[in-house]
Amino acid sequence: MNTTSYPWDFDIVLQSLDRIGSGLLVSVELTVLTCVFGTILAVPVAVALRHPFPLMRHAAIAFVEIGKGIPLL
Repeated sequence: MNTTSYPWDFDIVLQSLDRIGSGLLVSVELTVLTCVFGTILAVPVAVALRHPFPLMRHAAIAFVEIGKGIPLL
C-alpha cells in the first residue's frame, strides 16, 4: 500500500547528473587537500607539543585549543 501522496519524479535528478558529478568532484578534491594540508600542519604541532621548551609547548597547546574552538563549517 502506497501512503505517499507525492508522485516521485527523478527526471530532474537524471537531468542534473553533470552538476551532481561536478559537485562530488569538488567535494573529493577539498577532502584530499584538507587531509594533505592537515597532515603537513599537524606534524610540526605534534612535535611542538612534545618539546621541552615551555614557550613552544604552550604555543602549540594554544593553537590546538583555538582550533578546537572554531567550528569547521
